[in-house]
Amino acid sequence: MKALLRVFLAAAALACGAANGQSFPSRPVTLVVPYAPGGASDVLARIVAQGMAEKLGQPVTVENKAGAGVVVGTQFVARSNPDGYTLLITTLAHATNPSLFKSLPYDSIKDLQPVAMVATLPLVLCVNPNEIKATDLKGVIEYFRSAPGKYNYSSGGKGSIVHLASELFNSQAKIKVQHVPYKGGAPAMNALLAGEVAYYIDVVSTAQGFVNSGKVNAIAVTSSQRSHVFPNVPTMREAGLTDYDVSTWNMVFAPRGVPAPILAHLNRAINAAVADPAVNKRLLDLGAAPVSDSTPEKLEQFVKEEMVRWAEIIKASGTQPE
Repeated sequence: MKALLRVFLAAAALACGAANGQSFPSRPVTLVVPYAPGGASDVLARIVAQGMAEKLGQPVTVENKAGAGVVVGTQFVARSNPDGYTLLITTLAHATNPSLFKSLPYDSIKDLQPVAMVATLPLVLCVNPNEIKATDLKGVIEYFRSAPGKYNYSSGGKGSIVHLASELFNSQAKIKVQHVPYKGGAPAMNALLAGEVAYYIDVVSTAQGFVNSGKVNAIAVTSSQRSHVFPNVPTMREAGLTDYDVSTWNMVFAPRGVPAPILAHLNRAINAAVADPAVNKRLLDLGAAPVSDSTPEKLEQFVKEEMVRWAEIIKASGTQPE
């Protein structure tokens, strides 16, 4: 019944627009950010929203609905009218949450459909040079192997991408380093600076200032390709962990049931916005790798694969659903 109702509402909305001689969009579009204002995801969303507005010919309003690890904002969009006027821009958390929560008030696949990928964002393994003298990944791994269980690493919270990326690193490097969660990325980095933990995997954009000032050493980036932020820093794969590949991402979703012509129109607008030189540069300045050629069909498969992949990593890490 729920699925039938959503299809009926979408059809009614489309028919109404046609009857009035209107084409999509005929009014402002809302882009929901499931994070608090001021953070990296919020800044990126506002850059994209501005570019979308220019391509769509209508204002795109950013609305922050933070809470419960992106669940609040995601639920809001999942329950919205599938007419293309309410969208969600979210991160890899969309794919990890089904394995981190015992239950969610929405189905990540059945209730939401991908519209367009905006960007991917690599992370970087950082160590305190006063604590660890090794400057390459091999040396860092040997350092941890010399005293299993003695050292700690920090993250911005249990179940965060940094936590999961670190557990994957520990597993593939065959090292035993204990997790110490903090309430956010800033305290996690401060713990590294203070020598409270041995390493911290941070987003490249926020780590950049600490690396450039010499306060921390960048050992390896987590993505399969080098980051333009740290062009001289090798990837984990280049440094020896040939199966390691982790990037978070920012993707726009719509409620399931948005008519195909509207979905395609939104996809073209977002791709064009990201490809715009001004928007592209601003995303690069954030440390992101812009993506301007995605399609909803390919993203459907990508999201499903990400959910399966991270479910396996989460299970292997021993992280229990909440």
